[in-house]
Amino acid sequence: MELSVIWEAGYDIFKKDSVVNIPKLHFTYRNLSSTSYYLLKICDNRDGLPWINCGIIGNYEFSLRWSDAYIRNTELHNRYENQKYNVIIDRTLLCDWEICVDSIDFNKEHGFNFINCDFGYIYDYIFFNNLSKNNYKKFQFSQSDFTEESILVASKDQFVFLKPGEIYVDTFNLAGFKLVKGLYTFVIKQPFFMDSVLVESIWDDTLSEWKEERIFLPDKVGEYQLYSGPFYTNSVTVTFSK
Repeated sequence: MELSVIWEAGYDIFKKDSVVNIPKLHFTYRNLSSTSYYLLKICDNRDGLPWINCGIIGNYEFSLRWSDAYIRNTELHNRYENQKYNVIIDRTLLCDWEICVDSIDFNKEHGFNFINCDFGYIYDYIFFNNLSKNNYKKFQFSQSDFTEESILVASKDQFVFLKPGEIYVDTFNLAGFKLVKGLYTFVIKQPFFMDSVLVESIWDDTLSEWKEERIFLPDKVGEYQLYSGPFYTNSVTVTFSK
């Protein structure tokens, strides 16, 4: 698994008909073995945009309230310049990316940084004003979403399928990071492909509380074996300035 940042032609956040250079984070999955594997993606891709938690992410009606005036605000754009952050990539229920100052140990319990809210608003703005209004993140899954048939068809976007020697690239638009500037190091928190997923919560009468239910992925779907376990990766750092 290789992380890299590439500049590619794309649209301006505020002018869909314009062409500008946009930084994009590439996740490159490589199968260096002689076996055909399928594996759960490291994080979700929302039309090429990352998921960053702002407390109410993905809410169309709420996002419409964030007008051009806020997103274009000069104070917002300069708020994080000359500061250093880690962008922690970790597949969770509410978000896949968390931004935190580089001085804290993100593997230990820590507070939620408000920068995540600003980025959440920005990416919701980009999503709802430039892309589809209907592609909402699915927060709750059931066991039927991860049968052999579903993995190959309905839920295939959650997975990568690689034959020996094949490469798959997932791309994430970093226009929001370019907009507010700053130094960001992108790192995968747990370089480990999972063999199970959390599905919709169930009520436990004994404990009188909701409990998350975990199901294990099939050992094989079609011609592909499940790959779970550690992988080699790297981090990548990029600085955005005026």
